[in-house]
Amino acid sequence: MGTSSPEEVPSGSTAEQLQEYHICSTALWSPRILGRLGFLPESRRCDSGGLDVENALLVIPDLVQSKIEQPLEERLVLAGNRLFYSQSRARKDIVDEICRLVDSQVADPPRSPIADGIEEDFFAFGYAVMQVQQMARKLRYSFNLDWMIVSDQLLQASEQFHQGNFEETQRWLDAAYDSLSQERDRYCSQQGYLLHLVLSAQSTLGERFSKEMQNEIPTSLLVTTESLSLLAESNPQAFHRVSERLAEKSISLVGGFSKELKHTYLSEQSLHRSFDRARSEADRLGIAFPKVLLPFFPTIPGHLPTLARLHGFHGAILAKFLDGIVPEKEHAKLKWQASADTPSIDTILGHLLDASDTAALLELGTAMAKQLDYHQVPTLLIAHWPDRTSVVFDDLVRCMRRTPALGKWVLADEYFESTSQPYWSDTFGTHQFPFSIPKQPDRIHSIQISLLQIHRNLYRLERLKDALACWSSTGNHPKDDSLRSEIQDLLCQIDGLATHGDSRIESPEQWSAELDSKVVALYRRAADSIRPWLGNPSTPMVLHPASHPRRLSALLDGSVVAQSGADSERILHHGQLHSDPTKSQVILDVPPFGFCAVGVASPGDNKPVLPTRRKGLFSKLLGHSDSIAQSDGSLANEFMEVQIDPKKGHLRSLFIRDQRGNRLSGMVCLVPKPAGEHHRAKESDSMSLSQVRLEHRNLSDHQSQIVTRGVFGTDPTLESAQANQRSIAQAGADQGLPWIEQTIRLDRGCKWVEVAFSGGGFDRFAHAPVWRMIWPSQAATLGMWSHGNRTKWLGPLQGCVELIEIDDAQHKVYYATGGLSYHHKPASNQIQSLLPIHPDGSIRAKLYLGIHWQRPWETAIDLFQEAWTMLPEIESGFGAQDVKNRHGTPKSGWLAQCNHSNLRFSFLPVLPPELPSTGGIADQGKVSGCVSGVYTNGQEVVHADALLWVCEGMGKASTAKISLPKSVRQAWKVDFCGQLLDKISADGESLTVPYSAWEKCAIAVVFGSP
Repeated sequence: MGTSSPEEVPSGSTAEQLQEYHICSTALWSPRILGRLGFLPESRRCDSGGLDVENALLVIPDLVQSKIEQPLEERLVLAGNRLFYSQSRARKDIVDEICRLVDSQVADPPRSPIADGIEEDFFAFGYAVMQVQQMARKLRYSFNLDWMIVSDQLLQASEQFHQGNFEETQRWLDAAYDSLSQERDRYCSQQGYLLHLVLSAQSTLGERFSKEMQNEIPTSLLVTTESLSLLAESNPQAFHRVSERLAEKSISLVGGFSKELKHTYLSEQSLHRSFDRARSEADRLGIAFPKVLLPFFPTIPGHLPTLARLHGFHGAILAKFLDGIVPEKEHAKLKWQASADTPSIDTILGHLLDASDTAALLELGTAMAKQLDYHQVPTLLIAHWPDRTSVVFDDLVRCMRRTPALGKWVLADEYFESTSQPYWSDTFGTHQFPFSIPKQPDRIHSIQISLLQIHRNLYRLERLKDALACWSSTGNHPKDDSLRSEIQDLLCQIDGLATHGDSRIESPEQWSAELDSKVVALYRRAADSIRPWLGNPSTPMVLHPASHPRRLSALLDGSVVAQSGADSERILHHGQLHSDPTKSQVILDVPPFGFCAVGVASPGDNKPVLPTRRKGLFSKLLGHSDSIAQSDGSLANEFMEVQIDPKKGHLRSLFIRDQRGNRLSGMVCLVPKPAGEHHRAKESDSMSLSQVRLEHRNLSDHQSQIVTRGVFGTDPTLESAQANQRSIAQAGADQGLPWIEQTIRLDRGCKWVEVAFSGGGFDRFAHAPVWRMIWPSQAATLGMWSHGNRTKWLGPLQGCVELIEIDDAQHKVYYATGGLSYHHKPASNQIQSLLPIHPDGSIRAKLYLGIHWQRPWETAIDLFQEAWTMLPEIESGFGAQDVKNRHGTPKSGWLAQCNHSNLRFSFLPVLPPELPSTGGIADQGKVSGCVSGVYTNGQEVVHADALLWVCEGMGKASTAKISLPKSVRQAWKVDFCGQLLDKISADGESLTVPYSAWEKCAIAVVFGSP
């Protein structure tokens, strides 16, 4: 038969051929055959040299049947040999036929479960010999098993088997297995570990799952709490068996998720919500929350190890089960960190074998030898779906009941608790876990549109939740639990849109309008709940729901009126709209978690109007124009200058004011290939705008824009755009050409320029509109922010991209995408971003470009968040008679802030109620946040009044001061399992917080006098 070394197995063999090869090789170790022969079988190569035998029975599996050519077959027959072709028979049939051919007169013991089980153990011994032989040759290039001793032991066992003395058979067979273990220990005495992973999904919880739970192998079950809930309803017997095995500690749960989400499409806090929801559901089912994290899909955010540690996971497993890529190392166990300064979590990385893959299990010995050679904790993962294994796996299980030569079964929990610490530490980012995306153009555009909607609304709701928690912590604002519950429920619904296998993310038109209306309604209710605390102001109030100050532009009805004192300093610029004098545009600085009142006068009021700020003497000497729109057709403010190509409409240059040297250029163009293939098109094939018309608009004294209109495609017979009196949209429609309107807007006092696109006539399957940018330095480095974390360059749609940084060592240019996530680098100094096409052929997109932002990520999020303006009670419909008017409320102020710009914080819910599902976008069932606000270290118990989530975002380490609305009695760094970690120094209303680079931590705060 064929060789015993899988390395010499013919390449291109099918799984069926390999399984049949294994069946033949192990069948010859049957005690019924050994008892008739009186010696052990041999394996030979299928060539003229290897088959130089006489008077032999040659068992030839299908795998090598093609090697027995007619001349070789004739020579073997002439030498007195007999050829037995297996012909895909079952193993017992092969044994029966060989016994008949060797000696049909010998009587075998009667069939019984005990006899069949012992015979299966003989088969497993043949598999074990092959694997130990592989290990020995990989480790020491030789295999020196004492075949005389092993042969005697096996033959004695076979003889006792024929006599029906099964107890003696077991004893001799154990001795043979022990000899094999001793031979293995001679080369390496280190213990190898095998983790048996059973995968599950909602479609695999039936009869096969029940059968799998009857096995006695130590099993680590990968399951979501949602699947466990379904199992308890649809298959209560299997759920009861799982509970029994958990109590017996013969099974452990791994996973840690309620459902598998594409967390790279969501926010940083979505991962926290996912863990909280899973813990809540596990408690409801009466099952302990998993301690080992195992994501089934490779959509892994870079901050996962940090949050996993805070949520009580003491180990993680990363492996590729379906599509995507997982990093691979020679050593299986290592420490995984988000960055070099953040906490690590022990992790098993890769080294996964499929229990239904015969080829992988036939090379198990080689894989384990590599682990023994490279790793102080040799580890292999063996995974399969319920009751979906190969014959080879069954032999492996029987072998490991007899000997630890191939390894030891261990539960995932036990593995991380008992094995030694790894020597290696690695940092893995989101970019190292790529996954496949759809190739169809319509699906690509739909996912991109969904990411824009998810990005905007997710952060709006999270900030609203933070603001309500902050205002509630003052003690003067009543807690509106129903409002906060609805916000939390809607956040979970948005998270649910990114569920793996959920098609709603490809149909944003079905839910986006409903989502927008719900978010607007929640903001209106939140403003009404805050209004009484502010004394029911009679003027518009702009609020900011984040821990950093924000400069923003707001549009108000009426004219801004004079204010006195420090409050007036927050209003930087203002001006009436030129197109509508009844409205004013105001640019102001709103403090962190704060508010700022803007006095306005309606037409006919006698209130003094705040004078417009005039240009100073120094600006006049430098020749600066007071207008945003310059005489040469460019736009300029105190920080930036933007020039537009008057003929083509391109963003020709982006300058730092009073410094020459273009920092960035950009243009919109049309690639004549659909999305998914457009990055393969040549740059020369791209179409730029034709029939271009430019229009300069001064919207107010402090805001100007340049509008470029054009179509893609040229026709020399048409009249020029200047002579064409029709609109570009109508002209494009008449000509059957896609058209676009590009608006570049610049505000006074702002370090960013807005670039907005609108258009129509596009075809998802014919072409792709893109925004292309280029910058001078080819040595500039690119960085990205996705789900609130800095990462290296991500491939198309690998995450919701929020910000791109272009760093040329001298200047940092920022590109805020708002969720545009299909980016391509044609060259080292170019970026090409896909502009999504809506189903009706239109495009609606917006992006921002800026230079030297102090808080890059926070600014990028701010720019896509509308100003939260609380209108007077009459305009909003709020009944003033229901509340008491509070006098003396300041016109502006802040509630909480941090003195370091690289540190941001938010408020997490403490002791929230059960959140009922409201249907609509997604029926998420009941969800809850933190299950308890009680923390302890075994000596002290703390009941938290507030829980802060603190994040460092620039890679710096220092000590910051966080100021809160009330006096702090004590504060601790805590985890999400109720453990006190480090005490934080508190002084009055301030916390002194030491932090490391990229740190993320939770701080429990108790308010009150010291």
